[in-house]
Amino acid sequence: MYKVLIIEDDLQLALTIKDFLDKDKYAVKIIADGSHGYKAARNYRFDLVILDIMLPRRDGFSIAGQLRAEQIDTPILMLTNKKEVDHIVTGFNSGTDAYLTKPFNLRELMCRIEGLLNRPPSQKKTLLQAGRLSLNLNTYQVFFGNKQVNLRHKELEILKYLMRKRNNIVTREQILNNVWEFDKEPFISTVDAHISNIRSKISSEFGHKILKTVHGVGYKLIGV
Repeated sequence: MYKVLIIEDDLQLALTIKDFLDKDKYAVKIIADGSHGYKAARNYRFDLVILDIMLPRRDGFSIAGQLRAEQIDTPILMLTNKKEVDHIVTGFNSGTDAYLTKPFNLRELMCRIEGLLNRPPSQKKTLLQAGRLSLNLNTYQVFFGNKQVNLRHKELEILKYLMRKRNNIVTREQILNNVWEFDKEPFISTVDAHISNIRSKISSEFGHKILKTVHGVGYKLIGV
């Protein structure tokens, strides 16, 4: 049985989520206070934390960041309001694994939950590496050797996906489905533009070509 912690001060929403989850598969604990929620996530082992941003006494960003600083790697699904979408990057930087914008469909929530709980072990590492290139999943910092590479949020998400698929060809459609899954649908050319930016920032700075174009198919991240 999966143990799920919901840190959410909207008790009606929290109870709705709890009631929706299969009682034979999920054991759910609800805490409406940020400070107490953090202590529960720190002191007890949960399989997943569903975390709101705006909470009494302690906000979700602070909770996620502190948990990651203490090497607690429980998957975190952060809930945001539409007006808080600009804060999503802050959530990822604090260690959030995924986010969901309110109001949301419960089936969409379930997809997010199952996706986090069923990730292969290789995707739960806190550091992705491809030769001298590394991506810290807690801080969202990218380094080539000991020098930092400055990437924008979507570039980071694309690089993360490519690093997990290292030495495998990925199509543009796969990138769209994994990086823009619930955003507004972008054009294929948007992927190409982001890939070009990643390639330029790394190749121009360090002289290494890490992204290979497989014509008519997609891209491949190669060891550097």
